[in-house]
Amino acid sequence: MKSFYWLTALFLFASTSTYANDAEEFATLSPEQALIKANEWYGTNKASVQVFPDKIVGKFPQNEVSIPITSKHLISIAPYLKHTHPCTFHVPTGCTGELRNVSLHITVRHVNSDKLVFDKEVTTGKNGFADIWLPKSANQYKINIQYQGKTAIADVSTQNNAPTCITTMQLI
Repeated sequence: MKSFYWLTALFLFASTSTYANDAEEFATLSPEQALIKANEWYGTNKASVQVFPDKIVGKFPQNEVSIPITSKHLISIAPYLKHTHPCTFHVPTGCTGELRNVSLHITVRHVNSDKLVFDKEVTTGKNGFADIWLPKSANQYKINIQYQGKTAIADVSTQNNAPTCITTMQLI
């Protein structure tokens, strides 16, 4: 019985230590790297990560880590055919979009100048989101998504408190 308690204590210490190491490592990442790590943690319960316009916050069992975002603004898009959910600030470790691991063609144009700023084939992640980093500013952008002959178009902003999670783009 004594060895059972010893093994349980050792397991709990190792688990806590692993979470502490995850938090310490997360704190050293750039915003782009932190988003990649958060997407890897989708569905694992290692941490809850949320992306705000000015920071990425990772909540771990023992602590919370904040990574500043200064020059870019994340737009995480979950285009959908039938099902969506309301969201303002993306939670890459928990938000789930309908179209997982599918290829989309996404273009982004500056609304005022019509300048093309993004034009790529993008594969949504296992969480159903496509992530795009745009310049942080008061700019308005028009996003066009093509998928299997269907289209979704929306205007988005990268101003101060603009959403990082776009779940309103229904493909028609």
